[in-house]
Amino acid sequence: MMLVSAYIVERGLILDPYQFDSKTNEITALIEFIKTLAIKGVVFAFDAISQKKTAQIIIESGNDYIGALKGNQSGLLEAVQENFEAIQTHESNNVGHGRAEKRTVNISKQLDNIPQFPGLKTLILIISYREFYRANIIESSVETRYP
Repeated sequence: MMLVSAYIVERGLILDPYQFDSKTNEITALIEFIKTLAIKGVVFAFDAISQKKTAQIIIESGNDYIGALKGNQSGLLEAVQENFEAIQTHESNNVGHGRAEKRTVNISKQLDNIPQFPGLKTLILIISYREFYRANIIESSVETRYP
């Protein structure tokens, strides 16, 4: 048996977990869970949104989603990388715990040349520049992601 749960951030509530057979695909279980919740006006967050069907169910249920864009949707990540045009940018700098980080968040609503995906309205690009201080040596890294 496996569980899927929901957390309502604003209220600090964890809803009763939805139980499903371990032989069931987690995507199928998630779709059933969304239908079972019967709530509207919420945003579902995923570490990766992999199925158009899941996104469509969320939109049809009167909700929205935010999901990390990874390479699991054929051509979608590549199209976003090639066509991303920022209309708004925010930068923040943080120093602490032996590192310095500059984070740039870019937002785009330009969806020309982006493959259709249910409910897709906005693209977000985060670029993180980090410097780590270890044993008097500065190491740096750059991470680019589309959450």
